[in-house]
Amino acid sequence: MNNDSNQVLNDALRALAAETASRHAPARVEAALVAEFCRRKALGRTRWLLHAAAAAVLLAISLAVMRPGHPPAVRPPVEEARRVFTDFIPVAYGEPFRPEDGGRIVRVRMPRATLTSFGLPVNQDRLAERIQADVLLGEDNLVRAIRFEQ
Repeated sequence: MNNDSNQVLNDALRALAAETASRHAPARVEAALVAEFCRRKALGRTRWLLHAAAAAVLLAISLAVMRPGHPPAVRPPVEEARRVFTDFIPVAYGEPFRPEDGGRIVRVRMPRATLTSFGLPVNQDRLAERIQADVLLGEDNLVRAIRFEQ
């Protein structure tokens, strides 16, 4: 666009603004618009909190390598006997897991690249592949340890 075209456009927009300056949306439309903005703002906060919680869990899992300790001995079910898993790697926060404390194992799928944050070797050509992992949760539902399918 050249300067003459810009000037014509600016003049037209100023004329339109002056012509419509006295017009307002009905109160019900304005109230609905404000309510929608408030709803979306609250939704954005919720998403931010969920992302923050996920980041905290990933950080805690990635710090597990720095914590010394012995992983809990958990026997895989019979149908899992053919699969090969790493030992359980303890997570860096909370008390060490003791079998008498109880808990449960949750199976998840995650990118193979996650293995690198635990110091495990990964084929660089297979980083995007998804692998299974077992997350050991204590009775308080906090992550105590994690193991990966090899």
